[in-house]
Amino acid sequence: MDEPRRALDVVDDLQADTETGTVIVEERDGSPTRRWVRYLMPVMVEVDCDVDRVTRVVTLPDEIRADRDDVGHFCIYDERFVRRPDDAQPQTHAFCVARPQWEYHLRVGPPANWPKTPEWEEGFNIAADDTYAQIHPYATPRH
Repeated sequence: MDEPRRALDVVDDLQADTETGTVIVEERDGSPTRRWVRYLMPVMVEVDCDVDRVTRVVTLPDEIRADRDDVGHFCIYDERFVRRPDDAQPQTHAFCVARPQWEYHLRVGPPANWPKTPEWEEGFNIAADDTYAQIHPYATPRH
């Protein structure tokens, strides 16, 4: 039986050139380490079939679960949005910190250790955030 392999987009510590299309992972300069841990959360959509219109969208934060690739590895990205191996530091640390926790162990409402739901962002436009605009692969180059 074949051994499971990591997804092809996972990067360890590669150095590369932007002209060749490969990823550059630079050494840290003492700035804070940031990781993005990807989660899935179902959404229920109510449809009025008489008028063919969506009438409500309800998120189900009590059903949040960590996202995995096709071989079962968690999807964790670095501050440059490069997929990193889920079994190495600081990815393991980020995964543990991001794990949703509910008050009194009841899975009702949003996780108690996450920002309040009004602070959640709808959609994700990485190019609009100046912090990430220069590393976004599809952003318009700034001169």
